[in-house]
Amino acid sequence: MLNELKRDAAATELHEVSDELELSQELLVSAEEDIGEALSLLTTAPCDEDRAVDVLSQVGLFASLSPVGFRTLAQGAQLVDVPAGELLFAEGDDARAFYVIVEGALEIRRKNGAKGVAMRHAHPGTPVGLFGLFSAAQRGASARAIGECTVLELPAQNLQGLLEADPTLNDRLWAYYRQRLIEGFVASGGFGELDTIAKGRIIGRFQARSLERGQTLLHPGEVTNVLAVVTSGCLALEDRAQSNSQTKRLEVGPGHYFACLTGMSGLPTKLRAVALEETTVELLTHKDFFELARDYAALKGLNARLGTTGALRLDRDVVTGPAGGVGL
Repeated sequence: MLNELKRDAAATELHEVSDELELSQELLVSAEEDIGEALSLLTTAPCDEDRAVDVLSQVGLFASLSPVGFRTLAQGAQLVDVPAGELLFAEGDDARAFYVIVEGALEIRRKNGAKGVAMRHAHPGTPVGLFGLFSAAQRGASARAIGECTVLELPAQNLQGLLEADPTLNDRLWAYYRQRLIEGFVASGGFGELDTIAKGRIIGRFQARSLERGQTLLHPGEVTNVLAVVTSGCLALEDRAQSNSQTKRLEVGPGHYFACLTGMSGLPTKLRAVALEETTVELLTHKDFFELARDYAALKGLNARLGTTGALRLDRDVVTGPAGGVGL
């Protein structure tokens, strides 16, 4: 009798496991169908080269290209139809291509805590996704269609080859990268209490500065308010409060910022910021920060707000972190 009960229990358990496996298979098939349906929402087709060249010729960034250059950039171009409300790409995706809007519009959005923030709208003739080609080959924001949208998709390697052969194009895209990096930084949570006009003024005050290897940007003991976004090279933030043998160092590379706001507290910093190699930064100086703070009182609380947006606080008034995500 006992053996029969054991056999019955084992058979019941086997049936239950079988049922669970069947259910899991059904869920897996359903999930695969859902994924397939989601992927099929975007339709892609090869683009005629002449049409691709015509679209690219409307982009100001590519004004220096020769006819051969346009043909090179257009190789392998695809037309992608994006239904209303769907994503062309999502924040964090790999960036292997960039896009030019042919018809319709895209909303560029970035995560900000638990909610997304609309950064800008892009319209026909606007390139989208270039930033990700500069910064770690990942998207720093999402692009969602506003209404139905059609974009031209272009392989990243086409552009890379042209940059090496066309200094003018390289300079144009470098300026574009710097501008987008500053826009991303000022769009972050630290500046969330400022309106669009104020943010625009702040962005306009940043100036490029080149540093030679070993050149110091911030000295220990300074009482100042500066914001620096590294666009190339590397800065070291050194704490020399103790002996040189115990110096603490943190490296700040491209796409990251550091903010020294000792001018707000009146307490001098213990840190030194020095270039480890030839380095370029976008810098908001103490003078410009002071003038902007007179007009926008919210800037006076920037130190505290930067410290709550995933940044690292190195000193009472020195904060560092990613400037605007890893690329748009």
